[in-house]
Amino acid sequence: MLKIGIMGGTFNPVHNGHLIAAKAARDQFKLDKVLFITGGNPPHKKGQPILDGTARHKMVSLAIAGEEKTEACDYEIKKETYSYTFETLKHLKKEYKDAQLYFIVGADSFHDIPTWYKPRAIMELCTILVYDREGYNPKEDLKNIKSEYYCNVEFIKSVKVNVSSSQIRELVGEGKDISALVPKVVEEYIARNGIYRKSDESIKKRLKKALNGERYSHSIGVSSTATALAKKYKVDENQAYIAGLLHDCAKNLSKEQMMQKCEDYDVELDEFEKANPVLIHAKVGARVAEIEYGIRDKEVISAIGWHTLGYVGMGLLEKIILVADMIEPGRHYPGVENLRKIAFEDIDKALLECMNQTVSFNSAKGRDIHPNAYEIIKWLNK
Repeated sequence: MLKIGIMGGTFNPVHNGHLIAAKAARDQFKLDKVLFITGGNPPHKKGQPILDGTARHKMVSLAIAGEEKTEACDYEIKKETYSYTFETLKHLKKEYKDAQLYFIVGADSFHDIPTWYKPRAIMELCTILVYDREGYNPKEDLKNIKSEYYCNVEFIKSVKVNVSSSQIRELVGEGKDISALVPKVVEEYIARNGIYRKSDESIKKRLKKALNGERYSHSIGVSSTATALAKKYKVDENQAYIAGLLHDCAKNLSKEQMMQKCEDYDVELDEFEKANPVLIHAKVGARVAEIEYGIRDKEVISAIGWHTLGYVGMGLLEKIILVADMIEPGRHYPGVENLRKIAFEDIDKALLECMNQTVSFNSAKGRDIHPNAYEIIKWLNK
């Protein structure tokens, strides 16, 4: 008889504890496969803000990719009605007619099962596999449940999950590290899509305090322009918006403050940058965005860090931020209107024009020019 494990949950987000429990259940009870079923519209979460089911299911799919005998199931997120465990188990019984179902739950959920919709039917449809959660006593709960219901319950050995999805959401909102709690691909997905991050308004509020009025207005203009360019070139608009918003987050620091940040945050400078500290706000800003604003998206951080100098082989988001910095609505200089036109036609031509203008402007002022500018011009001319 086929043995099917069921790991259900809101997965907001999925974390390492879910994966550890599923693997332990699979190995201990010799399950043929484990289905991760993302809850679409959980009745017990009614009235609470929950991330869109498609995004939660995507994180589950990423997390279990490569896991042996493990599949992601989207049955519940496709339903428009509430997702009741009883109905899901009944559906799986029809799909896997001769299979034995094993429902994997944490001790916290097991404690609440008597309050679920049709608990007696749930217990008749499956064997319940329980893993430990801090603060719960599932063996004591089993005694209470057995006094009212017939049930087949087993305990998953050597697994105690102390991490929760709510804890992860709070950490992300505070800009703290979650790399030990979720698979790397899930961490990257959360960062890339700005999930669980504090509202943009809170970032703006903090940024407004860090910059003078003119620089803050410029940053708002760059974020708006970068978002429009991202839409044009099919780049993630949220990434462009955040990178544009924070590209100058270190601009109003004094030279002494910037050099201190370089020391505190291990910012490496080349000899040209050391001799021309006006350029280092980008690299410092990248670290400030990461450490002080909690930005975890590596592409966003890189775009902030390279928005002044650029480099040969720049990515599309990096090009967009550099160009947006030179064409945002608050910029007024000869040729800017033509550059704005080019930017929405060919981003590489716009970048080349930006580099040419940078060289011309600084040459006219008698200033030294970073070698990157010449290298980028040669690269783009090819």
